[in-house]
Amino acid sequence: RYSDATGTKGGFARFKQVEPLTIEVRGRPELKVVVKSSEPRKIRAGDLVEIKISVVNLGSEEVRNVLLYAKPSPPVDLMWQSEVLYIDEIPPQGKGSAAITVDVSDKAKAGRYSLPLTLSYEDKDAKRLEIESAVSVTIEESADFEITPLRNEVESDARDKRVTFEVANTGSRDAEELKAILKASYPFTPTGNEYFVSLLKPGDNAELAFHADIDDDASTQRYPVDVILQWKEGG
Repeated sequence: RYSDATGTKGGFARFKQVEPLTIEVRGRPELKVVVKSSEPRKIRAGDLVEIKISVVNLGSEEVRNVLLYAKPSPPVDLMWQSEVLYIDEIPPQGKGSAAITVDVSDKAKAGRYSLPLTLSYEDKDAKRLEIESAVSVTIEESADFEITPLRNEVESDARDKRVTFEVANTGSRDAEELKAILKASYPFTPTGNEYFVSLLKPGDNAELAFHADIDDDASTQRYPVDVILQWKEGG
């Protein structure tokens, strides 16, 4: 602070006084969620997916104790460890990282789905604030299958017995060069455990035929078998 005489006018002295003051200008955080990658890269119905994200602070004030709350959005569900993620502090023009693990329903239709997020953080005064955000999960079109047994009653001690199943493509893309493999243990010994279908379009079905020997001491009950499918996806 200082004052100065600035001259006289009409017999009165005139003065000027300067008061140095400060006006606080507060920075403002601006948080944005960006998807960096997903594993697998192409997401299909039934997949367990890790989504790696960045939380970017485009603003001019640091945020601290950042928490990311994720919420399920059918057909995309969350693994429990991804419901709350701690990111710590993010400086201005900086970023933090997190990974969300989601479980896509095996009945999910192809399309883009929004996964809601809430970002909770503390400002420089330790006041906790929240903003809403979201990330998109895109489910690709794909072939999908349902397998139904067909009249598969066999007798013990049978040799090279034919066992059949029906496979239906319930997905949205062609299945090309479809290979079905019968995997079985006691009392079955597969003698012909592979079957090929050149093309199975969405909505179509085909019969799968395998052959197996049945052990002679097998008792009357239902025994488990697995059918493994391998294919290429067409248009």
